[in-house]
Amino acid sequence: MSSFKIFFFAFILTLISTLSLGQEVVSLELKWLEPASVKLNGKDFVIPSLENQGYENNLPNFYWSRQLDPKSGYSARLINFTTEDCPRIDKEFLSTTNHLIPTSFVPDVEVTNSGRELFVVTSFFPYFEENGILKRITDIQIEITTTGKKPNPVSAKSFVAQSVLREGSGTWYKISVTEDGIHKIDKAFLEECGISTTGLNPNHINIFGNGEGMLPE
Repeated sequence: MSSFKIFFFAFILTLISTLSLGQEVVSLELKWLEPASVKLNGKDFVIPSLENQGYENNLPNFYWSRQLDPKSGYSARLINFTTEDCPRIDKEFLSTTNHLIPTSFVPDVEVTNSGRELFVVTSFFPYFEENGILKRITDIQIEITTTGKKPNPVSAKSFVAQSVLREGSGTWYKISVTEDGIHKIDKAFLEECGISTTGLNPNHINIFGNGEGMLPE
């Protein structure tokens, strides 16, 4: 009888421990739109377009995030994804970029914090090549697990001690972007904005995105 009680008690502890962990599967659909027509350096380009998504280094990029309860610990991972054969227009565009197409799909999926706030985030280039065939992603599934432990994010945003906008850091201009596409900032554009380019060193020009710091060249 005593052995039975010990076994039963151990079973209850295991059950409670298991129930304290929660799992959620989030399905994210990539909604491909009709390709967008843009003009760059006097030439017309037709580029792939994703609904409510932008571009990174002039290439389509998918980004998603969701805020989590900062009082709990979490882990997140990709568990499934689906693809379709890449349309001809996408292939033609990618061939002009000289971008190295990956041979597998391995998106960034992580739990990260910004100050006291906690987020699950994924970001990826939505193409890869499989057996010589170019594929594009149509949806993914992410599993979010509540660990029940004190939050221990995979990564954290870094914050500097001083703002880049501090006095003496240079002359700053705010440029709005009203539509999706590839935008060119050249001598003519700067002068149209009333910015003198006389003696201006291009190596001293930096572009910053809202919330993401200095943008890559």
